[in-house]
Amino acid sequence: MKKKLHYILDSTILKLLADNNTNLITTVKYYLDYNENLNLIAEKLGIHYNTLKYRIEKLKTKYFIDLKNSDSLIKLRLAIVALEISEGYKLDLGLN
Repeated sequence: MKKKLHYILDSTILKLLADNNTNLITTVKYYLDYNENLNLIAEKLGIHYNTLKYRIEKLKTKYFIDLKNSDSLIKLRLAIVALEISEGYKLDLGLN
């Protein structure tokens, strides 16, 4: 049975997920997992620090996601969990 999880996610975050930009989604996940430590995040992602800063800027400008806002961080964490659940259990996030 498929359940739609889109009703619990913010519309800007849904757009990020719908675009399926795995680089940005992975960047968000690492940003949350490594407590905003940009040097460590860049190292874990295997990218240059400036590439990470570019991705963060893209999150701000294209998706209007403010990584310094605690509400945004909570919504992002929820989105990542929902995405992982949907992949693990083959659920429909309602992105299509």
